[in-house]
Amino acid sequence: MAQLPKLAGFPNEGSASGMYRINRLPIIVLIVIVVTCLLFYGLASQLLYFQSEPGIDEG
Repeated sequence: MAQLPKLAGFPNEGSASGMYRINRLPIIVLIVIVVTCLLFYGLASQLLYFQSEPGIDEG
């Protein structure tokens, strides 16, 4: 008898949890990238803000 191919659109036994894990991975990577960019932006803006203020000895 011919066996039907297991397609990604149809839930199969055992492969459904693996599919959810694969689909969750890009979301986790995207969150990590966004948090890292926000962290670098925050640190860079703080450094630029403190460098633009005149110091005590500059008058």
